Amino acid sequence: MKVTNIKWDIDMDQIYDKLDNMTAENAAEALSLPKDAYANMTTSERHDYAYEVFHGHDDMTAEFMGLPTETDIPDDIGDDEDAISDYLSDEYEFCHKGFSLETDNKNNE
Repeated sequence: MKVTNIKWDIDMDQIYDKLDNMTAENAAEALSLPKDAYANMTTSERHDYAYEVFHGHDDMTAEFMGLPTETDIPDDIGDDEDAISDYLSDEYEFCHKGFSLETDNKNNE
């Protein structure tokens, strides 16, 4: 079974923490800024810019944080939404705001 359209519960502080712990070059690239422009920004300006880039863009935010928007679920979990939620948070260390299930509905005729 596959879980698709995963919407992760990521707050901006988590994004700021990740940016603050990246090299200036990698952070500038993540924000699509020239390295020297990023280097000349204050932390507050960097965070404001990151807010503009990531806020409301769930898929982009998930990609930045290294989280999938879809994944396969082990067969032993089944289709219980609580068990799937537990699996996702245990596997990826983030909570989610929702997902869709894609099941294999093959007809044996």
